[in-house]
Amino acid sequence: MSILDSIQAAEAKAEQAKLDANKKVEQLLVAAQQSADKKGAAMLKEAKEQEVNLDKDAKAQAASKSKDLQAKYDKTSRETVSLADSRIDIAISYIMKKVVES
Repeated sequence: MSILDSIQAAEAKAEQAKLDANKKVEQLLVAAQQSADKKGAAMLKEAKEQEVNLDKDAKAQAASKSKDLQAKYDKTSRETVSLADSRIDIAISYIMKKVVES
């Protein structure tokens, strides 16, 4: 084999190695993109699930607070009505006294 043939064979091997390397790089890029897409989709799914759970928790807490406040307001209202009822006789007596004095 002559030197020229050896050089041409080496150039052919180098060209094939370059093509193989480019192909491998493309495959790696595709695999990396697919992996990134898969991980991104998983992260989005997890974030949406967390959003749904947080929304449920917030609504449950709001309903609980609302129920607690309503119970507190109802109790205060009952106490106020009870106090007013307990003093109705005093108020009527006062009003009658004023009417009679006039």
